[in-house]
Amino acid sequence: MTRALVLAATLLLSAGSSSAVPLVVYSNFGPDDSFWNTIHDVVNQGGFLEHGARFTIPSGPGFHFTGVDLVISDVAGESTLHVTLWSDSNGSPGAIMEDIRTGVDLTSTPQQGQFQHVASTVNTILSGGDSYWISLSVEAGGRVGWKTNNTGASFIGVKGEPGPDATWTVINDPVAAPQGTFRVLGAIIPEPSTAALLGLGLVGLAAGRRRTVP
Repeated sequence: MTRALVLAATLLLSAGSSSAVPLVVYSNFGPDDSFWNTIHDVVNQGGFLEHGARFTIPSGPGFHFTGVDLVISDVAGESTLHVTLWSDSNGSPGAIMEDIRTGVDLTSTPQQGQFQHVASTVNTILSGGDSYWISLSVEAGGRVGWKTNNTGASFIGVKGEPGPDATWTVINDPVAAPQGTFRVLGAIIPEPSTAALLGLGLVGLAAGRRRTVP
């Protein structure tokens, strides 16, 4: 197989793969990954059970969701952190698309805030131009601070009862209810025409090689 054929095969495989280098598809971090260090939303069993933040995907072919970066802070306890991806239903969290659980030792998380990367396990498809929600919660006995952003991003949802069918209260006020700081990562989904052109090029290179081999 020629070097060109190998290159074409590599491009074709990477075009359809969700394991490509992830891109930032949404972020409310400030310059140099800054955030509002003195304010955070506490998620625990004694208050709001879940905090959510709405985000919109750039227009285009869409992305495979690969994970999310958060900034959390130490409050107390050791627990399992739940990061949930929701569809958007008329400006509120709709259906659960993915629920990611990760163990976090909250007692070791600095009070000033610590970056926490949570990787997707199924690479859910996020359609270009559509809105979604990311929510944060912990299991019984734990609580965690979600540091808020310093860029004015708002549109949050909170709920005080457990379960996916509990009622969300949605607030869109950058002063009274800023979003928790986060960025959504994804691998771009190639447009069908791009994948088709790469496939045709691969076939053409293979045919040309067969004609030139004695």
